[in-house]
Amino acid sequence: MKVGNVESELDSSIGVRQGSCEGPVLFLFIMQAAMETMKWPVPKPEYCMRTNGVTMGERSERKRGASTFEFWLSLFADDCALFFNSRADLVIGASYLFNHLRKFGLLMHVGHGAVLSKTEAMFFPPPRVEYSAADTTCFNVLDSSGATAGFVDFTQDFRYLGSIVHCSLSSEADVDKRIKSATAAFGAQKRLHQQAA
Repeated sequence: MKVGNVESELDSSIGVRQGSCEGPVLFLFIMQAAMETMKWPVPKPEYCMRTNGVTMGERSERKRGASTFEFWLSLFADDCALFFNSRADLVIGASYLFNHLRKFGLLMHVGHGAVLSKTEAMFFPPPRVEYSAADTTCFNVLDSSGATAGFVDFTQDFRYLGSIVHCSLSSEADVDKRIKSATAAFGAQKRLHQQAA
């Protein structure tokens, strides 16, 4: 580890105690190291961005006047979102990620038997394609020996940092959830006032 110009070695074989202040920081370093050392087995998704910031309304496959960039990974604390071009890439990438994280002592939560997976997949349909047109059945994740380690389910909405991400990329599901939560909170407050009176 290098802090400023000082290099140090950490000799630890037991990790840190639950609740220790070093834990979250060390975890972030481990997650970053795991992601940076991956040799991704499938093509990374590419996105287009207009160099002058002006959108002309052209079809998405046209790249005239645009620059492309890769965006395949988003990390936040102990959460990780990965993006794939196709279901086939997702299935390959999920197994690769599962095995790569294990090298760092990290566990990707997959389903087993009747226990659902904490890791979920989401299909975002392109324009003019129905959600039902895609294969959104669960898929198996394979360990390094090729045996089934578990499965991952698809979901149409996912709660992330208190917000609802919906497969339509619309904010309606999130707005509806917030309205229901606010209504429930105001209803509870009214009942409390009535009981106190």
